[in-house]
Amino acid sequence: MLIKIKFFGELKEKIGKRSEVLEIERTSIKKEELIPFLKKTFGLSENEIFNIAINNSLSKKEIKNGDTVSLHPIYRGG
Repeated sequence: MLIKIKFFGELKEKIGKRSEVLEIERTSIKKEELIPFLKKTFGLSENEIFNIAINNSLSKKEIKNGDTVSLHPIYRGG
């Protein structure tokens, strides 16, 4: 399946691009399964924390062919 990954904020700076299309040899993948795959693929630290939106929804849990996955850093502060 093909999915489009979009990077925002500091993740865009770390990875050096705004988006990329990835091919995954599955028909679907759960959000929690995708996280370690993305960290390995893009050389992100195991401690890196980010939100994943699937087709602009934070509540969707499964990614399928043609979906767009947006990675947003979690902002902290006071």
